[in-house]
Amino acid sequence: MESALRQAAKRGVNVTIIAYGEIVADFANVYLHYMGHEITEEYGGRWIVFSGDDSEVVAGIVSLGKDSRAAWTMHVGLVMPITEVMIHDLYLMEIMMTHREILENSFGKNLIHLRRKFSIHPDFKKHYVK
Repeated sequence: MESALRQAAKRGVNVTIIAYGEIVADFANVYLHYMGHEITEEYGGRWIVFSGDDSEVVAGIVSLGKDSRAAWTMHVGLVMPITEVMIHDLYLMEIMMTHREILENSFGKNLIHLRRKFSIHPDFKKHYVK
C-alpha cells in the first residue's frame, strides 16, 4: 500500500496513518497508537482500516493466517461510522499525549479500567472471530 499512498500524497491527497508500531512514512501524517499491543492482545489479531475520501472503507483483521478477513464497502451506513471511529482514535491520541498522567490516574494505564468497564465479555477479550 505504501507505493499507492505515496503517489496519492504526491497528487495532494492528505494521507494520515494510525499505526500500531513504529513506521516511517515521510509522505504522511503518522500517529503511533499508544495501545497497539493492547489492541492486538484484546482482539487476538491486528487490524487494517482504510477510509478513502470518506466514500469507501476497507476494514478487517489481517493477522490470523487463513482466518484473516476484511470487507470493502461504499455503503454510507458503514463508511461513516468506520471513518468516524478512526477520527475518534485521533482525538484520543491527542488527548492522551496532552493529559496522559491525569487520565491514567483516573482510568489506569492505557485506560484499562474504561476498556474493562465497557467490555462485553468477562475475560475482557473480543470474540468477534470464532
